[in-house]
Amino acid sequence: PAQRGLLATFQGGRHLGVLRLAVAAMGQSWVRGAGWAIVLFASLALRLMVARWPHSGQGTPPMFGDFEAQRHWLELTASLPPHEWYVNGTNNDLQYWGLDYPPLTAWHSLAMAKVAKVVHPSLVELVASRGAEAPADRTFMRLSVIVCDAFVLLPALALAGALLPPAVEPTGGSAPGTVGRLVSGASAAVPAAWVFLAFPALLLIDHGHFQYNSASLGLALGALALLAVSAGPGPSTGPAGQRQSVLPLLGRLGAAALFALALSYKQMTLFLSPAVFVGHLALAWRASSVSGAGSWSRSLGSFAAEVAALGATVCLVTAAVWLPLCVSLPSPAADFPSSCASVQLAALGRVFPFARGLFEDKVASLWCALEPVLRVRRRLLEGSIGLHSVLRLAAAATAALFLPALLSAASLCGCLARRAAARPPSATARATTASAPAAPLGLSLWLCLVACASGLSFFLAAFQVHEKTILVPLAPLAMGAGIAVAAPPAALGPAGSAARRLYQWLCPLAVAGMAPLLHKEGLALPALAASGLAALVMLEPGHFWGWLGASPLVDGAEKCCWGLRMASLAHCGLVAPALSVAHAALLVGAWLLPPVPAYPDLFPQLLSAVHAAALLWALGVVTTAAWQAAADLGAAVGEPRLKAE
Repeated sequence: PAQRGLLATFQGGRHLGVLRLAVAAMGQSWVRGAGWAIVLFASLALRLMVARWPHSGQGTPPMFGDFEAQRHWLELTASLPPHEWYVNGTNNDLQYWGLDYPPLTAWHSLAMAKVAKVVHPSLVELVASRGAEAPADRTFMRLSVIVCDAFVLLPALALAGALLPPAVEPTGGSAPGTVGRLVSGASAAVPAAWVFLAFPALLLIDHGHFQYNSASLGLALGALALLAVSAGPGPSTGPAGQRQSVLPLLGRLGAAALFALALSYKQMTLFLSPAVFVGHLALAWRASSVSGAGSWSRSLGSFAAEVAALGATVCLVTAAVWLPLCVSLPSPAADFPSSCASVQLAALGRVFPFARGLFEDKVASLWCALEPVLRVRRRLLEGSIGLHSVLRLAAAATAALFLPALLSAASLCGCLARRAAARPPSATARATTASAPAAPLGLSLWLCLVACASGLSFFLAAFQVHEKTILVPLAPLAMGAGIAVAAPPAALGPAGSAARRLYQWLCPLAVAGMAPLLHKEGLALPALAASGLAALVMLEPGHFWGWLGASPLVDGAEKCCWGLRMASLAHCGLVAPALSVAHAALLVGAWLLPPVPAYPDLFPQLLSAVHAAALLWALGVVTTAAWQAAADLGAAVGEPRLKAE
């Protein structure tokens, strides 16, 4: 019977993508047991294959590259006291890959250095280990990234599995709780995990170029998943419901703690902070609407109390990471900072290096794309415009880009408050909303879309970005696409379809944006292979670009709350393929044609402009999809119930 059921799945799956067929196959008990083993083995094989290629700066003294930077931090943290990690000194030349990430990165480096001292001491010898690139050195460092994936990234993806419908329906008619959803959603999360574990840009940067982005991104995605899980199916009344309401609150506090850890690991996680902030506010407002029981004063008091608790959690976690830098401070006569405040300021100065300029290289930001016209960077270097003016300009431009997506939170707050205050629905209402997205699942998609919009806005307009930062906005989109793939086909509607197809389009585009860096480091062939694999597993038959034109996504988003009409995309269906073709043509031209003597940076500048235009277009699509996701939640908890009543 199992084989016959799987055969029927494939025979009826002509409109399903490769991963959707895998999702359906996971419903067969004989496939579910091996699902995680297959995905983990395949993802490990991918990482080991990419790790066989050169790393950043391999064989290029005296500075080498990011591989040497990460190894050097092991050396520093193993040999120097914490108050010297961010301060220039005899044994810590900040010009030679000084620490410029927050302290949690340093504590992670210290933990790995402790292991290296036992298994491979020469890797962390002070000064003498500089430029270490022996096979044993590379093996230790490469394996440390895989361990980071296993202990940080995988748990976040498993937590996201709690958002998915169970692969086996619960018996007895009882709905599973949070722990039950974690267990029952584990097998359903296998295809979603594969979408993210095969994320080509992360594979190439962490396991090829060499960094530990999976640590900060895993913590941030874990925060988003835990925040969505804490939404729950809806509050109950009575003493049992009051006891159950503690668990969602603890989940939201845990999500705040995870995101604070992500911020303390890598400062670029700030790109996602607006989305996490409004998500917390939305759920806090929903919880206060329940506890207030119709009283505005009690609702506002409960809302303020939860916001204060969230703020205290963030402060405590941040203090636990940063304050240990002040342990064993030197005497005032020493050459190092002797006060805790000076140590913290030195660390902050390294973490936010405004002296590096507006952008690095030919990154696909608006400032780089418009530099031939606006000349902001040149004016900043010449001193004709002040640093504070440029910072304010970048902040205003960034806020203007992500504000439309954040405004969907206002609609979501109303939807969640109505869900919390609504009476149990009648049978007619349950039938009306049967196809609407469940609260945790729909909320998770909305969070991923808003986080992607926030990340893209920062990447396009923030001060001081580089090409590898594209991982930050793509990571939540990858999680949203994975959830959309693993969820039932009609569970998330057009917003889920948009997330899936936008990720399919942006995957190779993000890798192409890093093409100069990857080509320089000898990673061009792995980049092509990883991008092709990601496109293959997400492939769906049919008209690939049709969703960017007159699709249900646009029609639904134009009917959002309060009569707000989004910009119509109905007549722009050729924008995405035109941008892709232009990007590919410029890459081929830069590879085959010699540089123009009068304009040596012509191709890099054109590539930057086209890539920035593509990301700006993607920002418009993901913002529209975020409004659609909020409208879907409103349809699930608002209007259908009113009609039924």
